[in-house]
Amino acid sequence: ILRCLVGSEMCIRDSRKWRPKTFTEVIGQSHITDTLRRQVEEGRTAHAYLFTGTRGTGKTTCARILAKAINCLHPVDGEPCNECEACRGIDEGTLLDITELDAASNNGVDHVRALREEAVYTPAVLKKRVYIIDEAHMLDMECFSFLNRALETAMAPILILATNRGITRVRGTKYTSPHGIPVDFLDRLLIIPTDPYDMKEMRQILKVRCEEEDVDMTEEAMELLTTIAFNTSLRYAMNMIITSSLAARKRKSNTVGEEDVKKVYSLFADVKRSTKVLNEDAEEYLYSETKWSVCYHRIRSCGKQPYE
Repeated sequence: ILRCLVGSEMCIRDSRKWRPKTFTEVIGQSHITDTLRRQVEEGRTAHAYLFTGTRGTGKTTCARILAKAINCLHPVDGEPCNECEACRGIDEGTLLDITELDAASNNGVDHVRALREEAVYTPAVLKKRVYIIDEAHMLDMECFSFLNRALETAMAPILILATNRGITRVRGTKYTSPHGIPVDFLDRLLIIPTDPYDMKEMRQILKVRCEEEDVDMTEEAMELLTTIAFNTSLRYAMNMIITSSLAARKRKSNTVGEEDVKKVYSLFADVKRSTKVLNEDAEEYLYSETKWSVCYHRIRSCGKQPYE
């Protein structure tokens, strides 16, 4: 299976290959997509956003669609047309006016200083320059200072941040703050929380992914895959689609069965490590201010694991 994966299309990042291109294509998160669509349609977008929520809930996806909708030359009801020069350029990643920064690996002052220096100039092609910064909690105080000043320039860009942290320490300091972002900078942001997907939404997303990957799957296998997604993560289950199809192909079948999903899960699952991470780091990664964390702690207080 691993030899097949090395030469397969799975080497192309799934997040790039199958990411939704319009708000309508986003499954779930209707409270976010409806609001953003209405803002774009009425021309009343905010100057800075912060998408929060657990991993795999569409934060970066919504950020990219928003950047495209704001700059679309022919938007339709707040949706990007995906046909104009601006939309195609953003999808292909060829326009310099859209800058994406992964703060987990590019959290130095020099990276953010360069963004601030660009902010004083008129966008080269698009209507608005947009900065998308993922893992924003990895930025330190000086970086936030540069971003703060960038928002005060005459040609201020649209700033979109994303983070999966709750109450956590601001990097480089001893102070804690919501999402690891200084409180004075949070005042500038429109905070948009994403909701965890329920089982029905996960099943719908996995079915769409199977269609896109041209993988036939039995109902029993889809049920098991959805359960795995709910108990681990949606991204993990998505990655299992291709590997399960390869396992089915090895037994001369064109349809993925329940036994193929079980086989792949047993090959790559690390139950001991997953349990250790869940037990030791849950309070750091889960949102103490949401009902999900309250539910989690209630279950733990009964001496049970969350998915027993």
